[in-house]
Amino acid sequence: MGWQIKTNNKDQWSLYSTVTDDNIATFKTQKELVNFITLEKLYEGKKKAIETLMTFPYGWNVNDKRTVGNFRELTKQYYDWLESINSLDIYEKYYKAIDNKLDELMS
Repeated sequence: MGWQIKTNNKDQWSLYSTVTDDNIATFKTQKELVNFITLEKLYEGKKKAIETLMTFPYGWNVNDKRTVGNFRELTKQYYDWLESINSLDIYEKYYKAIDNKLDELMS
């Protein structure tokens, strides 16, 4: 994803996507923008953790042997879940869905 910051350095800070050729979000302060970007990075990490939990043990060496497992089915389940949350149009719902899945998988 190609993100750029567009700003007047006063009261308008926008996160712009070169992929969609449109603003992702607009903020009044640089701090609001940085907080948003940081939150996005945090949730990208949570999605990677979910991917590990849903596809484990694929890709790990166990007792000196590379494990494969049913990689296609495991990754299909992960990407189906990912597609289902990508349709959420409100960030709070999107983040909540990620937190719920992580909690479900970790318990």
